[in-house]
Amino acid sequence: MAQPATIIDAPSGDTQRHGSQQVTFSGAGTLIAEDISYRKGTRAIRSTNEVGKPLKAAYVPEWGDGSMTVQLKTATDRLTAGQTGSFYDTDGSTVISFIVTEVGVEYRQNDSVKVPIKISEKIN
Repeated sequence: MAQPATIIDAPSGDTQRHGSQQVTFSGAGTLIAEDISYRKGTRAIRSTNEVGKPLKAAYVPEWGDGSMTVQLKTATDRLTAGQTGSFYDTDGSTVISFIVTEVGVEYRQNDSVKVPIKISEKIN
């Protein structure tokens, strides 16, 4: 079934206001995602002297990983592992590109088909 056009709670463009936002997927178009969780950290490379005293450190960015629940437009739409997409970071202007690494079992709620997915940062 087609989903209602009012699924986004912030029509003015404030996509973070209610925790859902439009996410673009290759081959599936723009879908609504909620419960978005995305983390990206750093890894320390440390150098010490011969007795273990810290001398210097450098911090290298790690891969970003996360998850989200995606609402499909129709019951026959599908998302697959390997599909790519993008969404906006909390600043509303930084685009995060990702690849779908895992697709969960779909569930229905009030005629909505929702699918939990896991994502990883897409570098190239």
